[in-house]
Amino acid sequence: VTLWAQSPQLYNPTAIDIDGEGRLWVAEAVNYRQWNGRNPGRHHEAGDRIVVVEDTDSDGVADSSTVFVQDADLTAPLGIAVIDGAVYVSCSPHLFVYRDTDGDLKADEREVLLTGWGGHDHDHGLHSVVAGPGGGLLWSAGNAGPHLVETPDGWKLRSGSIYNGGGATNPGNRAGLKSDDGRIWTGGIVGRMNDDGTGFQVLAHNFRNQYELAADAFGEMYTAD
Repeated sequence: VTLWAQSPQLYNPTAIDIDGEGRLWVAEAVNYRQWNGRNPGRHHEAGDRIVVVEDTDSDGVADSSTVFVQDADLTAPLGIAVIDGAVYVSCSPHLFVYRDTDGDLKADEREVLLTGWGGHDHDHGLHSVVAGPGGGLLWSAGNAGPHLVETPDGWKLRSGSIYNGGGATNPGNRAGLKSDDGRIWTGGIVGRMNDDGTGFQVLAHNFRNQYELAADAFGEMYTAD
């Protein structure tokens, strides 16, 4: 094991992804749980960041760090996924999609693909999406609900549990909510959707804070809780 990158090239990473050119994309959470005097110290007034770290001379040590985006709406993002030119950033209550249209490693476009996820400024919120083995995206969210998400094609997820801890305020999370599929999904949940947020489907539930998914070529999904 050798040291490849360190601060100030990146700060407090929560998630990473590697693109097709071998560059490391990092979601930072410097602005994490700083309410009521917690976690004093460094703070990004302009919002948290996504940075791209590279080893440009192939000597096994990172020598370049580029801020892809710094966004006031990013507070402790938990997920980053770079898929076919789309940069998915999970930051409850939103799932953002950023795009670099001119190739300068700077975000030029931002879209809110889905919103309504519970767990703002909380590590039990929406985690990284990953590419599904049969296309589309697999998603994962912890139990800091309620998750009240409406997809672009009008499908509504309503999911909660009895967990209301760990946040600045009581978010009103509660069990017994019924989604448009007629099911009562509780706790941490995982599922799939199309790249545009349609075709939403819950596949498993009753986790505490399962952190992302891995899928094999047979469609089996794995997670750790």
